[in-house]
Amino acid sequence: MPHERQRLLLSLLEKRLNHFPVVGVLGARQTGKSTLLRDLLSQRRTLHYVTLDREEVLTQAKKQPTAFLQNLEDKKFKTVCIDEVQKAPVLFDTIKAEVDENKRPGRFALSGSTEFSKAVGIRESLTGRIALTRLYPLNLAEIIGTEPSARLLDATAKTWSTAAKPQLSSTSRSRAPLISLKDITLWTKRGGMPGIFAIRDDDARVAQYESWIETTCSRDMSNFKISRFSADLARRILKAVATCEISNRGEIASIVGKDPRSIEPYLQAFKSLFVLYEIEPHRTGVGKPTFFLFDSGMANYLGASSQHCLSVWFLNECLSQHSYAGKPKPDIFYYKTTRGSIIDFVIENQVGTYGCKLSEEEAPSTYQLRAVEAFSKKHPSIQVAVLCPCTNTLKLNRHSTLMPWTAIT
Repeated sequence: MPHERQRLLLSLLEKRLNHFPVVGVLGARQTGKSTLLRDLLSQRRTLHYVTLDREEVLTQAKKQPTAFLQNLEDKKFKTVCIDEVQKAPVLFDTIKAEVDENKRPGRFALSGSTEFSKAVGIRESLTGRIALTRLYPLNLAEIIGTEPSARLLDATAKTWSTAAKPQLSSTSRSRAPLISLKDITLWTKRGGMPGIFAIRDDDARVAQYESWIETTCSRDMSNFKISRFSADLARRILKAVATCEISNRGEIASIVGKDPRSIEPYLQAFKSLFVLYEIEPHRTGVGKPTFFLFDSGMANYLGASSQHCLSVWFLNECLSQHSYAGKPKPDIFYYKTTRGSIIDFVIENQVGTYGCKLSEEEAPSTYQLRAVEAFSKKHPSIQVAVLCPCTNTLKLNRHSTLMPWTAIT
């Protein structure tokens, strides 16, 4: 089934469990955290899985946290997995006390749909005891079933096109299809939310998106104690982020009929729920911070343009490739000149810096290439990749290269 696809985070998760007493798996609702722990991790180690989504389990965890944890641990289980652990904040201090007495690696695997550090102060309670990992919507390597290339980790942008096709292991070589432009066109619209993206029936897929929006806006957002909270406003903010040409605070506030200060708590809550990314303008450009949804399929459902969906898809590829390789999260900016020329993303990671201009046109327009030229004049040491639906790589000049979308997957 689609939601049971192998996840590239699994290998890193197991490595972290071999070195840390506690490992956390964070990510937006319905990105596959439960499946990762309950179904996939259990194939590699014995574990005891519980979820705090069950009311009777949550009640016990809150009332008797020490007894709750001790009852879960048993010699026959290598790891105790607690899903949606942020619902019982008292567990964090209790886990701290437990691992201080016994620092055996891999004792606990915790998952949550809320950023722990903001919700329950995990930095104070489990600092030095926990390794946090991030699960994103399925990226293309996971959807298609190829092995990862992790090409977006290469800041020079020179090797993205060196491999004509993904390198497959001997076990997957015969059955794993290659990623094509057609695949990218399809999955930028469908996104990568397990259990939703592969539903062929349009009505059924719409129902799943609506269920996710209702749960997130009505239940999850209400936990942040926003003054005069409105689930309807939360939904309208999500739609505004998807449909704004430039999704900054001012534009979003204008669309929903509010002032920027009144929507700020909603934006921060959505960020804590991993629903929104906030992208800052590059320090050498102009502009204000802009927001993107976490999944291109959700963005498409809420009315985003195909160009916006392409940007969300790129962000998911970039962030997931760094996360699953065990690398620090890259710094991601956009670049805009005073005349309005834009480089969609400037990526700074441990290796270096590169720029990306995303195009839906097989032959980018003169206007798009002027933006690249303007950026290169100001930043001659930064390579820029112009990503478009072409099939071949073309060196435009010593600063920039035309590359197919498939070059980064």
